Amino acid sequence: MVDQIPGPDDFRRIQEILRPRIGKHRAITIEQIAIELGYVRGTTPAGGRIANRRPVEKVLETRLGDFEFMVVSSSACGIWRPAGPEDLNECLGEVRRRHRSLAIRDETWVSQGRRQGWHYDGSRFSVRPSQPELGLN
Repeated sequence: MVDQIPGPDDFRRIQEILRPRIGKHRAITIEQIAIELGYVRGTTPAGGRIANRRPVEKVLETRLGDFEFMVVSSSACGIWRPAGPEDLNECLGEVRRRHRSLAIRDETWVSQGRRQGWHYDGSRFSVRPSQPELGLN
């Protein structure tokens, strides 16, 4: 599948799709936005459309602070404009839980990589150079 690049009008169109969606009960999924924008990568055997989420995700990742209004999201509901602080608190809680989960995964993999004997420079692993390569013979 060829990666579709978001078009120049996509940000404006996404903003208009989200404008009336105030409150979690009015949330829309990334898949629904992608289909509305025409980012479809195939169909199901029953004739349903399969969305290509990535172009919409790219717009949301790179332009989140450019919307004329606050936009929040959760994996359970989709994307919407918060109706009040409780919506924002719910989304922050989910992001913080994900952050902790990713930090634990990072720490586990770093620890396991070191136990394998691989060299870790603080951001990347590499095979530890042998003694002759270090000129220590």
